[in-house]
Amino acid sequence: AAQASPKVYGQINISAEAYEKDLDGSVKDEEYTRMLSNASRFGVRGEAELTATLSTVYGIEWEVAAEGDDITKGTNASLDLTQRNRFVGIKHQEFGTVKMGKYDTYLKLAQGKVDLFNDYNADMQFTIAGENRVNNVLGYESPKFMNTQLNVMSQTQDVAKGSKAGSSLSIVHNNEEMGLYVALASDMNVD
Repeated sequence: AAQASPKVYGQINISAEAYEKDLDGSVKDEEYTRMLSNASRFGVRGEAELTATLSTVYGIEWEVAAEGDDITKGTNASLDLTQRNRFVGIKHQEFGTVKMGKYDTYLKLAQGKVDLFNDYNADMQFTIAGENRVNNVLGYESPKFMNTQLNVMSQTQDVAKGSKAGSSLSIVHNNEEMGLYVALASDMNVD
């Protein structure tokens, strides 16, 4: 359990869109307008100092249907909130952070700011694999050394694909002064 002075944060991102779909002529073309909530969210996070070098960290976040529609369709169509990242962990200044819960894999986080249309219909998640937020994970994030960080995550066997535990790892080099960002990452057997 973690208890610390919380920081409440969030964003409301709503777009008004006009949509036109040109079909092949055998079917009538479609046109309509809509309001869309683009991953609007709110959350609470915190860090509490235990010693001079050790602290607890936590975070919990929800996606909200800011335009008024339900976030999910089908059997859960009454939901106005859905789960996003949620974790608790221990952070050491010299040895890094260990955290557990549900959160983005290190492959997803390795994209940095490359996804220019994040949270919109042109989001990378609709064209390539790797936009995973997974349950039941234990992760380690190293401290940054010469602008480089190593991250390793393991997903418990009960929720991973198949009979093996899932895993995610990344090595990220981010030198902002030089404008250089390089990442190598992978997800394996995550569900």
